[in-house]
Amino acid sequence: MKENKKYMGEFIITHGLSTTTFEISVEDVLSRTRFIEFSMSAEDLMLALTGQGNMKCEFELRGLDLIGKLHQNRDVTIPEITTYLSDKEFLKIIEQVRPRYEVDGWEMDEQRHFNMHMLQGGYAVGPVGYRVILRRYVDVE
Repeated sequence: MKENKKYMGEFIITHGLSTTTFEISVEDVLSRTRFIEFSMSAEDLMLALTGQGNMKCEFELRGLDLIGKLHQNRDVTIPEITTYLSDKEFLKIIEQVRPRYEVDGWEMDEQRHFNMHMLQGGYAVGPVGYRVILRRYVDVE
């Protein structure tokens, strides 16, 4: 992220399960990174929106190194995984094949591991195996 440079982003206000607390975040459009998030009570949010200044909040910063970079995804099929496996067996195969796929800045999306909906075969269209999402962030300039 460069100082004093303008970036395109999205300002997001949501409420979770609670209707008394709102989650506010800002997301960089290119990297799809929510780099700041904070919570506010409905009362404090309304005061802030109607001109009450200097509302206190606790916030979380993350992913600042990704701001302004282009987020890319691609998926690959790992043919070594064709059936449901124990967690231990699954991770063993993933660690064996990881170097084959994690090149040129691509990294496996760890959040998708153990999602057996990613298992392809039989009636599914495409190659037989386990579909893994790879992601990377590249400079745009």
